[in-house]
Amino acid sequence: MGDRFAGFLKALLRWQSLFTFAALGVVIYYEAAVGLFGLVLYLILLFAFAPAIPRDKPLLNIPVVENMPVKSEESAKQKAFISIPFPVIMLAGDRVIWNNKAASSIFKDRCGDVLKKYADSSGGLVEFDGKYYKVWESVKKSRKGPQRVLYFDDVSDIFMYKSKYEFTKPVICLIQVDNFEEVMNSTEEIRKPVLSAEIDKRLGKYAADIKGCLRKYNDDKYILFFENGFLQPMEDKKFSILDDIREINADNKLPATLSMGVGAEGENPQVLLDFASSAMDLALSRGGDQAVVKKGEKIFFYGGKTQAVEKRTRVKVRVISHALRELIKSSSGVLIMGHTYPDFDCLGASMGMYRAAKELGKNVKIIWENSNHSLDELMDRIHQDEEYDGVFISGDEALTLIDEKSLIILVDAGRAGYLMRPDILERVQRVVVIDHHRKTRDAVDNTALSYIETYASSASEMVTEILQYIKDRIKLKPVEALALLAGINLDTKNFTYKTGVRTFDAASYLRLKGADTMAVRHFFQDEISSFARKADVIREAEIWPNDVAVAVCPADVTDRQIFAAQVADELLNIKGVDASFALCDTGERVLISGRSLGDINVQVILEELGGGGHYTEAGAQVQGKSIDEVKSELKTVIQEKLEVDDK
Repeated sequence: MGDRFAGFLKALLRWQSLFTFAALGVVIYYEAAVGLFGLVLYLILLFAFAPAIPRDKPLLNIPVVENMPVKSEESAKQKAFISIPFPVIMLAGDRVIWNNKAASSIFKDRCGDVLKKYADSSGGLVEFDGKYYKVWESVKKSRKGPQRVLYFDDVSDIFMYKSKYEFTKPVICLIQVDNFEEVMNSTEEIRKPVLSAEIDKRLGKYAADIKGCLRKYNDDKYILFFENGFLQPMEDKKFSILDDIREINADNKLPATLSMGVGAEGENPQVLLDFASSAMDLALSRGGDQAVVKKGEKIFFYGGKTQAVEKRTRVKVRVISHALRELIKSSSGVLIMGHTYPDFDCLGASMGMYRAAKELGKNVKIIWENSNHSLDELMDRIHQDEEYDGVFISGDEALTLIDEKSLIILVDAGRAGYLMRPDILERVQRVVVIDHHRKTRDAVDNTALSYIETYASSASEMVTEILQYIKDRIKLKPVEALALLAGINLDTKNFTYKTGVRTFDAASYLRLKGADTMAVRHFFQDEISSFARKADVIREAEIWPNDVAVAVCPADVTDRQIFAAQVADELLNIKGVDASFALCDTGERVLISGRSLGDINVQVILEELGGGGHYTEAGAQVQGKSIDEVKSELKTVIQEKLEVDDK
C-alpha cells in the first residue's frame, strides 16, 4: 500500500493532473455538486491506476527480468547479470535489497555475517566456511541515494597456493657449538667421542622433526635446511634444541652451548646464506647460547640464558691487533669516541687507544662531551701532562678534521644512538668498534673492523690486551695505565663480577706500567651526602617476585646515570636479592640500570625496553614515558621473561 500511495502522490504532481484540477475548479465555481463529484471520481480513478513505486528499487529491473519473458536488448543484459555464477549482493545503505541465486546458495541466511566480515576486512578479503573471497565493489547512483553492488570472487585456490608457497620457502640455519674446545678439554679423553656423538644425535633428531636436511662440515659446525612453515613453531618453542644441548651430560664439566643463525624470507639462497651468516655473527658477538633469526630487515633473539665463557687463547686478540695496526697506519688521522655520560671504562679505553695510535705516529684526538663529575679527579691528573693539551675535543671540532682517510675508533659502545656524537659516523668512511656489550639490532654496521667480546670484563681489559700486541714495547704512561685499571675496576666491581684469568693478567700488566691501585680506590670514594642519599633510596626499594629489587632514584641528583648504577650495585648486597634495577627520571628520559648475581639475565630484560649490556650488568634509556609507566612496563617484562625461563 505504501508503494501504491507513493505512486499516487507522484501522479498528483504531473501536469495532466494539475490541468484537470484547474478545470474541475472552474466547474465547482459554477456547479459545486457536479464539480465535487468529478473531483472525487478523478482522485479514485487516479489512485486505482497509479503505478506502485518501491522505496529501494534496484537500478536493474531484476524482479521483472527474473519473472517475465522479455526480448529487449536491455533485458538480455540484465539476464546475463543475474546468471553470474559467483555471489552478488546489492545494498541500499546497509540493507540488502537483492542477492542472486549463487549468493543465496552459498551464504544462505548468513549474508549479514559475510557483510560484517567484509566491513572489517583489509583489502576486501573475506573468509567464509573455509573459502576465501575477494570482494569487488561498484556504486550506482539513484534518486534514493547510492546503491552498492558487491561481487564475491572465489580465490580459495590462489590463497591455497600462496599458503603452500609461503610454507615451502627455504630457510638456512647455521649452527655452531660455540664452546666446543672448552667443553672437550673439560671432558675425559675416553668420554669425548660420546659427547660429540650425543650432540650429533640430538641435532639430527631436531632436524628430522622438522623434516630438515642437516650436514656437519666441521667438528663444531653444521648447516641445516628446512621449510619456512616449520620456523614459527621453532620460534614459539624458543628453539628448544638450545636447552637440549645444554643438558647433555657425558661427564663434561662445562655444559655445551649452541649458537644458531637463521636466515629467512630472502630472495634467493645466496641472500638467505648472507642473512644466516649475519645472524650467526650477531649470536656469537652476544655471547652465544642463543638463536638469532634474521627475516629481511627484522631480527629476533631467542635464548641467551648462560653467560659467555672466557676464551683462554689470545689468538683472536693478536689477529685483531695486527689488523687494527694496519688500519691506523693507513689513516690520515684517528678519532676516538665513546658513549654518552662516559664512565671510567669509556675514558680508560679511550686513553689506551690514544696511546696505541700515537705510538704508530698518527695525529689522535678524543671526542669528549658531557663528562660527569665522578671523572673530575682523573681528568685533572690527565691534564697535568702537557701532551694532553688539546687532545680532548668537541664533536664540532672533530668534524673539521675529517677527510676520506680518517679513522674513528668507537670504544665501550657499539650502538649509534648511545655515542657522544652519532652524526660523526655519517662523515667517516672507516669505523672500528671495540666493545664488550652484547650486539643489538641497532648496532653500528659497515665497520672496517669489529672486535666485540662479551666474555671480557670491560672495554679497558680488551684495549689493554690490544696494547700488548699492536706494537712491541709500547710506552704506556702511568696515568694511562691508571685510567685503564680504573675502567676494569668499575666494570668488575673491584674484581668481583665477570672477572676471569685474562682480567687479572690485564691488571697485572697495568700495575707493571705504573697504575696505582690506591689512587683507583680514591676515585670510587663517595661524598657523605651522596652516600646518605643512596641509603635513603635503598631504604625505599621494593622487592618484587623472583627476588628482584627495584628502586627509584630522585631526579635532582648529579650524575644521575652513575648514581643509578651505584644504587643497583648496592641493592645486590641485600640478602635474598638476585637482581636489581634502579630507575631515574632525567626529565628527557628515564634511565634504568640493571644488575644481577648471575641467575637472572638483566640484558635480555632491558633489551625489551630498548637497552642492552651484559648478562649481569645492563642499562636502558626510555624516552616519552613517565617513570611510573616505565616501572610498570619493566615489571611486565620481568614477569614474562622469568616465566619463560621457568618453563
